[in-house]
Amino acid sequence: MKKIENGVLYNTETAEELGEASSREYRSDFRWWHEILFRTKKGNYFLRGEGNGMSHWARKFSDGSGPGEGIRTIDRVEAKRWVENYLDADEYIQIFGAVEEA
Repeated sequence: MKKIENGVLYNTETAEELGEASSREYRSDFRWWHEILFRTKKGNYFLRGEGNGMSHWARKFSDGSGPGEGIRTIDRVEAKRWVENYLDADEYIQIFGAVEEA
């Protein structure tokens, strides 16, 4: 999947896949969603996602919403927050490097 934003191409075929996450609902549930975090060769982050009508990936229509998919660009801070929420500590360190221990 490809998206151009602010004159820059985001391409899932050429970017590095860093991790993926899904909601806990069944795929048939209206709240279900699935996301994959990517990093471009220039170090930009984006999510490629899909979801059903009550997810944050839903497509809005005049009479409601339905399944949707797309690419959403995020900054490094958002990418770190996403990894903290959905991946484990070893994956975080692999992606962003070592962090200070508490």
